[in-house]
Amino acid sequence: MPRFRSVFLSDVHLGSRWSKASELSTFLSDLRCETMYLVGDFLDGSRQERFRSPQSPHRRVINDILRHAGSSAVTYVTGNHDAFLDRWFGGFFAGARIQERAIHETADGRRFLVAHGDDFDRFVSGSANLEAFGNKVFSMLLWADAGVNRVMQSLGMKRKIFAGTIKNLFRTATGIIEQFEESLAEEAKSRGCDGIICGHTHLPVLRKLRDLFYCNCGDWVQHCSVLVEHFDGRMEIL
Repeated sequence: MPRFRSVFLSDVHLGSRWSKASELSTFLSDLRCETMYLVGDFLDGSRQERFRSPQSPHRRVINDILRHAGSSAVTYVTGNHDAFLDRWFGGFFAGARIQERAIHETADGRRFLVAHGDDFDRFVSGSANLEAFGNKVFSMLLWADAGVNRVMQSLGMKRKIFAGTIKNLFRTATGIIEQFEESLAEEAKSRGCDGIICGHTHLPVLRKLRDLFYCNCGDWVQHCSVLVEHFDGRMEIL
């Protein structure tokens, strides 16, 4: 049974056909932690039909969060896909307090700004039409990814992540990733923090960025990654 001081989940896109809700429910059912952060895009606001059945893994994940909220402090930091919750800042969803951003202090005294990061992505924040176009292209890549991986698995080959790789190659080539990381680091520094914990790019990363710690939780669409804080304050991506 995994036990951690803090757990950070981002980009689950619950409700979407691409969300790995079953895998996340399995992880949450065994998890024990003192603090949990949902770091944006936990829900995919445009797709909620998968919550209707009580047996749905998407519904099970909501129930898992409710259970954790009974014994842990759970904070929901919103992103661009669950921005419909912004009107309820200070309120609760599934037992989690809804906030625009948060400050997390680790066991060893470091302070981290917790933000989804969409506000710092010039591709998303620049135009609603560009964002919609980008989402459509990524969805098409995910369909292609699923088809290719079915063929690979039938041939006994290991599953590969193509859609996320192509998306991030484009973002890297255009300088979007670098600008995103630098802007978040500046925001964290301006708030007197030692690092940033974010999501949005679906790219799990844990590294030093100048004199700050940059932690990206990844996603539960392809990577099924989670950022955890151990009881000594050490951070790790699983």
